[in-house]
Amino acid sequence: MERLFSKKDLKKLYVPILIEILLTVSVGVADTMMVSQAGETAVSGVSCFNTIQNFLIALFSAFATGGSVVVGQLLGMKNYERAKNAVKDLMYLTLLVSILLSLSFIGFKEPLLRLIYGESEEAVITSALDYALPILISLPFLASQSSLNAILRVQGKTKTTMWTSIIANIINVVGNAIFILVFDMGALGVGISTLISRIISALILFFASRNKGLQAPLEKILQFRHQGNMMGTIFSIALPSGIENSIFQLGKIVMIATIAQCGTSSMAAFSVLDNIGTFSNITGQAAGQTLMVVGGYAAGAGRFDESRRLTKVFLAIAYASMAILAVIILVFLKPIISIYSFSQETADLSYRILFEYMFWSTIVWPTSFAFPNILKSSGDVKYTMLVAILSMWLFRVFIARVLGIYMGFGIVGVMWGMYIDWVVRAIAFLIRYKSGVWTEKRIKE
Repeated sequence: MERLFSKKDLKKLYVPILIEILLTVSVGVADTMMVSQAGETAVSGVSCFNTIQNFLIALFSAFATGGSVVVGQLLGMKNYERAKNAVKDLMYLTLLVSILLSLSFIGFKEPLLRLIYGESEEAVITSALDYALPILISLPFLASQSSLNAILRVQGKTKTTMWTSIIANIINVVGNAIFILVFDMGALGVGISTLISRIISALILFFASRNKGLQAPLEKILQFRHQGNMMGTIFSIALPSGIENSIFQLGKIVMIATIAQCGTSSMAAFSVLDNIGTFSNITGQAAGQTLMVVGGYAAGAGRFDESRRLTKVFLAIAYASMAILAVIILVFLKPIISIYSFSQETADLSYRILFEYMFWSTIVWPTSFAFPNILKSSGDVKYTMLVAILSMWLFRVFIARVLGIYMGFGIVGVMWGMYIDWVVRAIAFLIRYKSGVWTEKRIKE
C-alpha cells in the first residue's frame, strides 16, 4: 500500500518546525539578556508574572492540540467540509476563552500577584504589574497565534509558521532594544514589545489561514451557525491536554521550590541545566510536534500501519539527533560552565547534574515526551493525561522531595525523582501503544 508521506514530505514538515523551535529558544535567551539591562527588579517582575503566563500558554496550547488532532483526522478522512467547520469552531472557542481570561486577569492581576508574591519587594511587584497589563491584553492574539499555527501545520504549511515566527521574534528583539535601551521603559517596555509582536504574528497567520488553496481554510467566519459543529469534539481533546499541561507547569514550580530548599548552589546549577537542557531537547521536541501532525492525518485515514511506521521514523530521528547533541554538549561542558562566575562547588555540581541529565535524556526523553504524541494524535488524550499527572506528582514531586530533602541527596536526589518520572511515563506509554487501544479513539466518520 502506498505511503501517506514520503521522505521528502516528512523533511518539509520537520525542518521548519525544528528551525522555529530553535529560533524561539535562542531569542528567549537573547530576550532575557536584554531585560537584564533594565535592572534586577525588571527581571524579577517579568519572571514573577511569567509563572502565571506559562499556565495560560499551556491552556492555549491544549486548544491548539485539540484543533490539530480533529482537523488532521478529518483531512485524513478527506472530509473537507467538516474540517473547515472544525477550523472555524477552533477559532471561536479560542477567542471566547482567551478574551474571558484576558478580562478576568486584568481585573484581578494585582490581588493575584500580591497573593502569590506578597513577600517580594514592592519594586518587584510594581514591575510585574507593569509587565502584566500589555501581556494580558495580548492573550487573545497569543491564543489565536497558537491555534492558527496548529491549523497551518496540520495542512503542511510549516514554512509559513516558521517565517511568521522569525518575523515575530525579530520584532520582539528590536522592540525590546527600543523600549528598554532607548526609552528606558523597563518591564512595561518588555510587555509592549511582546504585545506588538503577538498582534502582528496573529494577523499574518490569520490571513495565511484564509488562503483558498488550503484544504481547510478559515472561511465564512461571520456565519456562526453551521452543520456539524465540532466544538464539543475539540473541547473533549483540549480539556485533558489542558489539564495535563497546567498540572505539568504546577509540578515544575513545586520541583523548583524543592530545589531552592537545597541551597543557592543548587539553584544556580539548575538554572544552567534548565538552559542547556532546553537546547539538548530541541530536535526531540520537533520530532514530537511533527509526529502529532502526521499521526492525526494517518489516524483519520484509518492507516494505523502508517502511524506505526511514522512513530518509528520520528523516534529514530529524536534518539539519533539528541544523542549527537548530548555528545557535543558533554565535550564542551566544562568550558560552557566556566563562562558562569561560579564557585568551584557550584561548577562541580553543575557538571555532575548536567552529565547525568544528558545520559537520561538521551535514553528516555524521546519515549517519555515525543512518543506519546502518536497516542494524542489518534485522540487517546485521557490516558496520556492520567499517566502524566500521576507520574508527575508521585515521582517528580513526592519521591524527588523524599530523595532531595528528607534523605539528604540535595538537587541530585531531586533530579533522580525526575528521571524516575520519565522512565515510568515511557513504560506506561509503550504498554498502551502495544495494546492497540489508541487505534480505537479516532473521530467517527
